[in-house]
Amino acid sequence: MKKLLLLLLATVYLSACGKKAEKPVKDVTYTVSTLAGGPDNQPSYMNGVDTNATFDALKGITIDASGNLYVIDRNRIKKVTQTGVVVTFVGSANPTGGFADGIGVNALFNNPKGITIDNAGNLFVSDYGNSRIRKITPGGVVSTVAGNGQYGAEIDGSVAIAQIAFPRNIAIDASGNLYVTDDNSQVRKITPAGIVSTLNNAKTYGIEAITSDATGNIYAATFESIYKFPPLDGAASFIAGGAAGFSDGTGQDARFNFLTNITHDGSGNLYLSDATNLRIRKVTLSGIVTTIAGNGKYGYLEGPALNAEFFLPSGLVTDAVGNIYVCDMTRVRKLTKQ
Repeated sequence: MKKLLLLLLATVYLSACGKKAEKPVKDVTYTVSTLAGGPDNQPSYMNGVDTNATFDALKGITIDASGNLYVIDRNRIKKVTQTGVVVTFVGSANPTGGFADGIGVNALFNNPKGITIDNAGNLFVSDYGNSRIRKITPGGVVSTVAGNGQYGAEIDGSVAIAQIAFPRNIAIDASGNLYVTDDNSQVRKITPAGIVSTLNNAKTYGIEAITSDATGNIYAATFESIYKFPPLDGAASFIAGGAAGFSDGTGQDARFNFLTNITHDGSGNLYLSDATNLRIRKVTLSGIVTTIAGNGKYGYLEGPALNAEFFLPSGLVTDAVGNIYVCDMTRVRKLTKQ
């Protein structure tokens, strides 16, 4: 009996010690550097390596399974390798844009804004000025998958008749469904079978940026707030934000100012470009908002992320190990996870 009592006491003691020994989760920190692009704010279209490459006006960005980045640069889609090599993938340098399906530089876009990628390596682009959704194969073949070029009220149905009014940002889920934000503050869904529909209740929120996680949840952002849309067109739920400004915090205590893009990592955390605040923000699934990069000043200062400067952060994407890549006007910036 005495041995049993001692054993029970030892178990309780070890359990208590185990709880005390639990370490708090350490905040992830980043270092900011330039992967490609420069000199500062001198727009041009030169391909090249590292800072010898130049961009005109970077917007959307996505990443493939090999770590290659694809960025929207005015009316071109460029490929950026992990070593900073920049080449034109598709699209013409014509500053006025145009519309043409085709291969490589023979394809024409008109002010595309958002880009995403599926499991087979196909890119999908929201071609804003053409009111169309375009598809780009790994071989650089460009085709139109939705939209007839007409701007106006949304028309749902098959892609042959559907209208999409000035599409802004785009996301894709694990089943291959595309989600597009448009100029009418709607979220449109395009199935792999080619059926276009309007996500319920989305217009109420004035959605600008959008992303989709591995389980099919849609996360969308207005300029100042973030919402979650569960699968099967469920009603939106509020996550964080609510008014223009800047503050970290939880839920309604957090403030954003002109959110331009949103992405997520494998753990479900959200990351946002907070353009006017010149910062990159992180939002957990419980609505806790923190600043992970940017000091609120214009520029391209590099180094520890919270001391770094941004000029105009827009598109952003995470890689498989938690690094973050950001389109910052004429540079592709990298936030390396420490």
